[in-house]
Amino acid sequence: MIILDGRKISQRVLTELGKKIKAKKMRLNLAIVSVGQNKVSQNYLRQKRLACEKTGIGFKNHAFPANITEARLKREIGRIGQDKNVSGLVVQLPLPKNLSTVDVLNSIPPHKDPDCLTAVNSGKFTLGQGEILPPVVGAVGKLFKEYKIKT
Repeated sequence: MIILDGRKISQRVLTELGKKIKAKKMRLNLAIVSVGQNKVSQNYLRQKRLACEKTGIGFKNHAFPANITEARLKREIGRIGQDKNVSGLVVQLPLPKNLSTVDVLNSIPPHKDPDCLTAVNSGKFTLGQGEILPPVVGAVGKLFKEYKIKT
């Protein structure tokens, strides 16, 4: 049995990515939309912030209360998505039960959807037409390549 060490690989990937961003003098900014105070989500937010710091990507969490209406949240996502300084926009999941995850995710502008969770980007990926890989797919592929696992 092989034990895959994803942490070691992820640290190397982040370091390499940070060097590429710096060499190309890119100014990238990640906007996160979080709703409510889910403790597990808070841990993921912390990890995303640390990854951004390590790579030189700006990070801003736009936190909203759990009782926000879906219409208001979608308007806020639209506003954040229009910001020219925002390179990518992620909605932190899970959302409170009063919100439709699909509808909220689909309010992210597809060209700013690094997780490929909008219907547009998910559909493109499914059809083999996506411009980027969903992060989980890319990470699993990296693990397979690193450990020489054949698919």
